[in-house]
Amino acid sequence: MNLGTCHVTVEHDTTAQRVNGSQPDEGYFAATSSSARQIFREAESALQQAVSHNTPSSSSAVEALSTFRIDHMPELLAACYRLRYQVYCIERGFLSPADYRDGVEVDEFDRHAWHFATVDSCGNVLATARLVLPSILGLPLFRHCTIFSDEHEPHEPAHSVVEVSRLSMSRQVRTPGSRQVQSGSVAASFGRDEVTYSLYRALYQASKRAGFTHWLVAIEASLQRAVRAYAFPFRPIGPPIDYFGPVSPYLMNLSVFDRVVLGGTMPRLNGFLDGLEHRHHPRAMMPTTA
Repeated sequence: MNLGTCHVTVEHDTTAQRVNGSQPDEGYFAATSSSARQIFREAESALQQAVSHNTPSSSSAVEALSTFRIDHMPELLAACYRLRYQVYCIERGFLSPADYRDGVEVDEFDRHAWHFATVDSCGNVLATARLVLPSILGLPLFRHCTIFSDEHEPHEPAHSVVEVSRLSMSRQVRTPGSRQVQSGSVAASFGRDEVTYSLYRALYQASKRAGFTHWLVAIEASLQRAVRAYAFPFRPIGPPIDYFGPVSPYLMNLSVFDRVVLGGTMPRLNGFLDGLEHRHHPRAMMPTTA
């Protein structure tokens, strides 16, 4: 999946220039900043309160994971750009490494995006994604994909559409039995489910807080199963195209997904609302009947 409020703007070009040195041989991307560990400690207590509902497979794994927005944390942001480079340039070959000689993958839309990182208790970045907000540049997908001529929902003035993109996951997570190591400390071993759950949940809650109404994504065939696993009500809005591989443009109305979460028919989504303030809770936002 090319599934990617007020905040401090980070000058991404400057951040990219600060990244140097060789890539970690073990395939993980560690953030050495103490700020990463501090945010983890602050989030850990909230995660522990929700653990009985929040776990897709094991409570210990959820307790040791946290996903948060990192636009005010240059070192973590740089680590995410390195992970994107590893996935998009080295492993998948979607982009040419020759165009990113500093080992970070950054584009013009990053200046208009909110960036998220899933980290473990040692500060290792396990996954990343961004929400691209509308700007003078438009949204990346509209540059590459054709939208059906009778498709109007993405362009309705009352809708606030953001694009979920640059979803990248460390090879250490994608390889069964792997472990993350930093400065002699060994972090817990995580599966794809735990990391994906934490990342999707953070993207969803950030979108609810900001009042975004729709997600726009480009989905490849191999990720259709992951989309179905979370019952995301994406629907195609254009024909397939070669955009970082063969993908199709999809749109999801977040209010429709709200009803899926509230319906309780998907155990995987239990805990998706834990920690979300009452004023942003979908049940509180639904119209009341007399």
